Amino acid sequence: MRLRQSACAPSFIRSPKGLIPSLIQYRLVRELGRQAVLIGCADGLGLPTRDETLEEPFPEVVTSAGRELVLKLRAYDGGTLHMQLSLAGAAGDAASKTWEHEATFSADCLDIYPTLLDVLEPLSRGEFVESMRTMGFGGQVPPANEENQPPEAVTALLGEMNFSSQFAAVRAAHAAMTKDGQSTAWLGVLARGYAHLRS
Repeated sequence: MRLRQSACAPSFIRSPKGLIPSLIQYRLVRELGRQAVLIGCADGLGLPTRDETLEEPFPEVVTSAGRELVLKLRAYDGGTLHMQLSLAGAAGDAASKTWEHEATFSADCLDIYPTLLDVLEPLSRGEFVESMRTMGFGGQVPPANEENQPPEAVTALLGEMNFSSQFAAVRAAHAAMTKDGQSTAWLGVLARGYAHLRS
């Protein structure tokens, strides 16, 4: 029996499997697509997220109900992008649980990322969100709230230059904004944390 999707239930994203020789195999290409979906979940539906590539555990209640999102992104060296978003446990009317999209981008090494962003950014605000609603996900983003401030413990984490501390700060920021609304201070935590993680 499947669990009913509640308005506050989280969404989870599985890692891609397999390689095809004609693919552009830059890791950042894949990550741009994955982050666009996660942004759609968090900013479009107000859902907490987990990402398997970061080895984040999936709660059993989610996996047993088949509520993980599976993203397949294929960027080919001819400049074609194919994306498929589906539920890991899709059954019955599988078509209603699958979203597919094709687009073109420049495969020139200097233009790959800007042109992919031109494709993915609008999807993260539109079609990704609507497709997830069709799959049964729901939720609302809380309004901005400047009174929502990070505690000193989170600020201290940003000063500890190791992966675990920076990741914990970023995770705390996402959780706080999902629960109580976005604020300039929490966005600052995200900016600093992600900058440190990429350094």
